[in-house]
Amino acid sequence: DRYGILRKAIDVAGKEKLQIHQLAFLDGSTKYSTRAASAFATVADADPSAALAFYQLLYANQPEESSSGLTDQQLADYAVQAGVTKEVAATLSTHQYESWVAQTTDFWHPSRISGTPTIFINGERFEDDPYHAGPFGTALDAAIQG
Repeated sequence: DRYGILRKAIDVAGKEKLQIHQLAFLDGSTKYSTRAASAFATVADADPSAALAFYQLLYANQPEESSSGLTDQQLADYAVQAGVTKEVAATLSTHQYESWVAQTTDFWHPSRISGTPTIFINGERFEDDPYHAGPFGTALDAAIQG
């Protein structure tokens, strides 16, 4: 599982500060990146306790690049699975954070973040391989130890 080590990092989120910046620089004709980022912002705003679970579900079910992506209904289903109410999930199709996603993407991409994942540990960009426990695990452990 290519994202396993990232999930390990997320699992320590209770001990460390985890910031997730959902950006939309892979939008195709269906604007999936924008829709998914807006859905994440909606979930985070409505029920912060469900945001991390929703993020993990999106990563675990990430569609192939250049595909049409998940539908709004699939995003809503994952939001409910993560713990938000059906009422909140029903609002995801309005893409209420679309303009915020565009502003955030313009701010972070491409000067600060050029790909996924981009990882900062204690404010320093992690430049090594984030997909394997070796260097990433060592850097994470060092950050946790202080």
